[in-house]
Amino acid sequence: MKNMLIGINTPSINGKDMFEQIDWIKNAKFEAIEIECTPSPKFSHGLWTRYADDQTIAKMKAAVAGFKELSFHAPYSFFDVSIISPNPFVRKVSIDEICFVMDFAGKMGGKMITVHSGIPTYGMTEEENFEILRESLKILSDEAKKRDVLIGVEVVDFFYCPSRFSVVEELNLENVGITIDIGHLCFPQPNLNNQPGYTEFGSIEGVFKRFAERIWHVHIHDFNIKDHQALGDGHLDFKSIIKTLKEIKYERTLTLELTTKVPEEKILSSKKYLEELIAF
Repeated sequence: MKNMLIGINTPSINGKDMFEQIDWIKNAKFEAIEIECTPSPKFSHGLWTRYADDQTIAKMKAAVAGFKELSFHAPYSFFDVSIISPNPFVRKVSIDEICFVMDFAGKMGGKMITVHSGIPTYGMTEEENFEILRESLKILSDEAKKRDVLIGVEVVDFFYCPSRFSVVEELNLENVGITIDIGHLCFPQPNLNNQPGYTEFGSIEGVFKRFAERIWHVHIHDFNIKDHQALGDGHLDFKSIIKTLKEIKYERTLTLELTTKVPEEKILSSKKYLEELIAF
């Protein structure tokens, strides 16, 4: 069995622009990196791939050389991106933005792209949301196949309730899987009597077991009322979680996704803790 790779999302490194973030991550000897791709005026928050020129692409490609895996985080609802919007024009622009990330990933030699569904519109039924998502995911899968990349739909927005990932299984699309965000599974959900999203499966580990074949990426961080905390600053049992990932033969990347308030020494201690758990 191959070891899981340990990576980190670029905005986790605070107070630096993206190239400084990449250098820091490389010097910290992370094996993988997730590039944030967002239409933000602050380069530290991500790269707007729609406007990435040849010079930027060449510079970025040189900067990330040496990592064992490159993954990418597509723009999300904070930046007006929604593949679940009932407005077809919003959906088209949103899919276009994700396609720009796919193009960028292909040029960079990357494979995995995490996307958010977008926030469901008030008044829409669950089945109406599913109907829109089916259409959007089919389009994204076709576009991803053209570019030889993979899409991971994240535990967030419509998918805070992970049981809804049944639509990914139902569609069985060649290039669409799941990005499990461990901390996001812990948020209380109104339709589950304000219990955590994982409640339907008994535990976080239960979610991994249920969707094992479709989990293509994992965002990892601790949770203690707030998410994106350093490992050890919350209440999650990472020893049990890593044990479960080994049991389901997960051989992809664990990407640390931390708030910018986490100091660098805690980023490094989180990495070391994961290394110890994986090696155990």
